[in-house]
Amino acid sequence: MMLMFRTYLLPLIAVVFGVLFGITFFFGFYESGKNPVIHVDTKEIDFGALASGTKVTKIVQITNTGQSDLVIEGVVSGCGCTETNLTRNVIPPGQSEPLYVTIEPSPFGVKTALLIRTNDPKNKGVFLSVKADSVITAAIEPTVVDFGLIEDLTQLPISKSIKIVLNSNYFVETDLNDIVVEASNPFLQIDVPQKLTKFSRTVILTLSNESPVGDIFTELYLKEKARTTTIRVLGYVRGDYFALPQMLILGPIQRQDNPQTQTVSVKFRNPHNIEPVPKLIIESCSLSKSLQGLVTLDTKTENGQSKIFATINPSLYNGLWSIRNIYGHLELICSCNAAPTQCLRIPVLVSLKVPKRRDI
Repeated sequence: MMLMFRTYLLPLIAVVFGVLFGITFFFGFYESGKNPVIHVDTKEIDFGALASGTKVTKIVQITNTGQSDLVIEGVVSGCGCTETNLTRNVIPPGQSEPLYVTIEPSPFGVKTALLIRTNDPKNKGVFLSVKADSVITAAIEPTVVDFGLIEDLTQLPISKSIKIVLNSNYFVETDLNDIVVEASNPFLQIDVPQKLTKFSRTVILTLSNESPVGDIFTELYLKEKARTTTIRVLGYVRGDYFALPQMLILGPIQRQDNPQTQTVSVKFRNPHNIEPVPKLIIESCSLSKSLQGLVTLDTKTENGQSKIFATINPSLYNGLWSIRNIYGHLELICSCNAAPTQCLRIPVLVSLKVPKRRDI
């Protein structure tokens, strides 16, 4: 009897356990289909190159692809430079919610992570990487370098200094090496000493012996990763020759205007101390690249005096016609039997008017 009971009992127990396991698996699988499921449209937030002190925001979309409400239990940032904002922390099935991520980078840049904590049983924590490259932002002192009046060429070379000052307390010394200093003319010599202070660097700007006579009207460029700062360089070098006026202004002119002509008189500085009165010769006359094709030149000698006739013709200008000033310079090679040959440099400003709408 006992043998028969064991023979029937064991299969019965196996069947019962199988049924119970099947029921548990079925309901467990059924219930798991009702769980929330988090989906994030990106796992990396790249802000690119940003200057320190600026705030930039990007959006990450969080979607619930599950069958029950997704609860965002919290968003944790890896550093204090990152802020997050979520309008609602409960996302119904099939819906999305934007996560606003704002960073304020230091000059070091940003490399951190965000942790999104949820009630998704399979993704209790979702990690997002956040990064931004550093951009140096420096103040320039001064923004205009004026050498003033240089009485004669024997005072050359002459130097002035420019200071690059970081506008952040978190600056590191090596970042100053990322700033490139360039001059627009060869007679400007640049020396950037290797010695650095913690927050600044000095640039030595020198007018060389090759500096032209007359007005110095040129530019210096300080280039960072994301911007270029322009510094005006001014001065006046007094030589044996001078021009009147000292700066040539053409315009304002618009497209339909007739050509305009201005006259520049070139003189020897002390002709009355020399007998007989020396004859001045203009050996060459040229315009800077920005004025070529826009201004034409004609050189004449009248009553022993050399004159330059500069003419602007609107029909020769092929650039964009807008409110703008075109800067350039006129270079004259002057010679006289009473003084050595010198280059006389005269600043030129061309002013263009905006045309009426019907003329565009």
